[in-house]
Amino acid sequence: MSDVLAYRAVPEAVELKQVVRLAGADAVLTIPTFLFPHHEHIFPVKRTDFQLMEMEEAIKLIAGTPKARQALKEYEKLKKDEASMHVSAHAHLPAQFHQDLLNFVAAIVKATKVIESDKSFEEAKVLRELKRVSAASGDSDVDSVASVDTTTTTNTNDTTTTVNSDKGFKNFLKKVDTGFKDASAKTMVGMRKAGANTVSAMANDRWIASLVGKITRKLEKAQGEVGYSGDVPIALDKYRVRHESLTKILP
Repeated sequence: MSDVLAYRAVPEAVELKQVVRLAGADAVLTIPTFLFPHHEHIFPVKRTDFQLMEMEEAIKLIAGTPKARQALKEYEKLKKDEASMHVSAHAHLPAQFHQDLLNFVAAIVKATKVIESDKSFEEAKVLRELKRVSAASGDSDVDSVASVDTTTTTNTNDTTTTVNSDKGFKNFLKKVDTGFKDASAKTMVGMRKAGANTVSAMANDRWIASLVGKITRKLEKAQGEVGYSGDVPIALDKYRVRHESLTKILP
């Protein structure tokens, strides 16, 4: 195919906007021959456990090499009794893009950044909560030990209770004072961080728009192909049962 056009249809609008225009496109599907009708005589035989064990030992001998990764992939495919259909699709450059598409891509990138920042904020919030709970449990342990000590002193029970209550009240006032100071300090720090995050977000918007613009300008002048190529696994169990029930003409 050549001169591929893609349009975006907006509901209740007559005008069609050309989103992207390519110099061409192609797609190739490579299907194993033995999956076609009347090709049962070339259907591959299922590997035995001994053959799979030999393959596994051979892979161990070449461990750590690129060949080992290829052999391991083939071993996994044979172990699962699978074949693969190869799919390859390419778009021919240069390409032209509409501004709406560029804005959409920039919005997706920005949303991804926002999700990452929200995730980091939630993780920090959980850590602060865990620290607060651990500190509170430590204070309760200290108070319980102090109460046990006061009950064991029988001679000066009233005096000890009065002293402990005075100390507890003073500690309470000290904690309240410290808490207000920490709260005000944290508020100021939070306001500074909010301002810094706002400036950073504005800078990120400009950076994302600039990056998308640079990439599209290069794609409008580049020559070549951009695409994807991969394998689609096909289980052979049902085909194997059907083929084995038929009489083969050739050995």
